[in-house]
Amino acid sequence: MGTTSRIGRSPSVLGLLGIGLLASLLPSGGEAPGGKLTLTLSRQPTKDEAIVLRLAVGVLPRNARVIVRTVDGKIAGTVAPFGVRPLQKAGVYQIAVPAKAVVGDKVTLRLEVLEKGAGEARLPTREEIEDAKLTFVPVTPKPKKSKQ
Repeated sequence: MGTTSRIGRSPSVLGLLGIGLLASLLPSGGEAPGGKLTLTLSRQPTKDEAIVLRLAVGVLPRNARVIVRTVDGKIAGTVAPFGVRPLQKAGVYQIAVPAKAVVGDKVTLRLEVLEKGAGEARLPTREEIEDAKLTFVPVTPKPKKSKQ
């Protein structure tokens, strides 16, 4: 059984993800002190595209979740696997990247793991976050309201 996108399961979206932008991790794996993850864009998104973070999540402790934050601490998204068996990888998840996380050709986010009953979040291990990539997804512009 393969992994599926948690954002959308339509073949067209998944196909576009397959040909989407992959980011280059920094030499240190993108991680910096404080749990920061910095990824590099090879190009800027077009007006019809949004950037998403594609996380390959490995084995997490039971009832744990991964929280993705912007550098100013705002939550961009959360990975909360449900129904995953013990010692089973959680899968691949996608989280929309807020515009304020993009500076030039760099995207900087903070990843943390919050376990049930823990008072504070901690940094994820390499076994918990196996891979992090940026990809583009198509967006549909909001229709303009007509004046009546």
